Amino acid sequence: MGSSMNGKGYDMKRTRKPSFLKTLTVVFSVGFFLTAAQPELIAGDVAAVLTQILGALFIKAPGKTSYKQAKKGEFIYEGSVLKTGQGDKAALTFVNGIEVKMNQTTQYTVRKTHPSRRGQGNDTGLQKGQIWFKVLRKGTKFQIKTPVAAVSIRGTEGDVKYENGLKATCYEGKFRVASIHHEDEEVEDNAGSDVEAGQQCTVNEGKPPEVRTTDKKETWQNEIASKGKIEINLGKAEAPRGEAVRVTIAAYDTKNNEDKSFEGDVRVYSDREDAEFSVNGQSGWANNFVTVKASGGKAEAWVRAIQPGSVNVGIEVEGYDVSPVRYMVAKAARRELDVEIETEKGEKKQIRLKFRR
Repeated sequence: MGSSMNGKGYDMKRTRKPSFLKTLTVVFSVGFFLTAAQPELIAGDVAAVLTQILGALFIKAPGKTSYKQAKKGEFIYEGSVLKTGQGDKAALTFVNGIEVKMNQTTQYTVRKTHPSRRGQGNDTGLQKGQIWFKVLRKGTKFQIKTPVAAVSIRGTEGDVKYENGLKATCYEGKFRVASIHHEDEEVEDNAGSDVEAGQQCTVNEGKPPEVRTTDKKETWQNEIASKGKIEINLGKAEAPRGEAVRVTIAAYDTKNNEDKSFEGDVRVYSDREDAEFSVNGQSGWANNFVTVKASGGKAEAWVRAIQPGSVNVGIEVEGYDVSPVRYMVAKAARRELDVEIETEKGEKKQIRLKFRR
C-alpha cells in the first residue's frame, strides 16, 4: 500500500533504473551538449618516401597552396605534387615496391589510388618533364597519366616523357598505353596498345598511340645511383595500443642478393607524433625516431604508438632504395567514456559514462 504511483500507473519504487539510452535522452532534453574528450588520431595515406635528391626538390602537400623544399627521407602522401628545377633530380620509392626517378624540370603528382589498385599499386600523374620507373615487386600495378595518355604498368622498367605529347619507352617487360582526353579520365589496366621491351610509344593530343621499335635508352637516371634496396618487415600487421612491434631491416644489392657488407647507422622513424622507438623493445623509448647499428646487412628496432590508426615506418640510409611500411593500432574495447558537457547556463563539467551489457 505504501507504493507511490505516477500518472501512468507505474510503481515508482519498483521501476528499474533508466537504461543508458534513456539517460542520454533525459540529458539531451535539458539542453546538454556532449563532445568527445579525446578524438582519434589517424595517419594519412603514405604512398612513398624520398630516397635521394640531387639539387633540390619542392613539394606541395595535399590541401596546401604553396610548395616547400623537401628533405630526403620525407614521406609522400597521396595528393602531393613534386617539382624539380633546372639541373635537379630526385628518387622516391613507393609503398608497393615501385622505384621512380624524376629528371630536371619535371612536375609529378602522386594521385589518389583507384579502388581497383589500392593495396596493389599506385596512380600518378606527369604534367611535364620526364620520369624513369622500375617495378621491384611482382604483381604491383602502377599507372602514370599525362594530359594525353595513360601508361598502365606491371612488372617492368621504362621511361615516360611528356612535352606537349607522350613518349614512353619500355626497357624490360611490357606496359599498355591508352589515349585520354584529360587526367581525370578513368582508364582500365588492359586498355590501349601493348608496348614491349625495345619499343617506344608516342601519343599526341586526340591521336591514337603509335608504337615503333627503338634501340635508344636514356642514361640520365644513372646519375641517381643506387647500391641496392633495404627491406623493412614488421612483426605484426595490427597491434593493441602501446604494444611494441618489432622492425627488422635487411639490405640487398642491385642483383637482389643479401648485402652483408651493409653496416653503420640506420635512422628508423615515423610521421606519427605519438610513435616511440627503442633499440630493444624494453627501455630507452624515444619519440619519432631511433638510430640503430646495422651489422652483416641486418638491423632491428621496436616501435609502439597509443592512438588508433595507421603507423607509417621508414628508414633513412645513404644510397639505398627503401619502401616504407605500416601497421595498425587497434581501437580499444572501451567500457568507459570521458566526456565534457555544457549546461544551458554555459557551465562545463566532466563526466564519465559507464557502459553495461
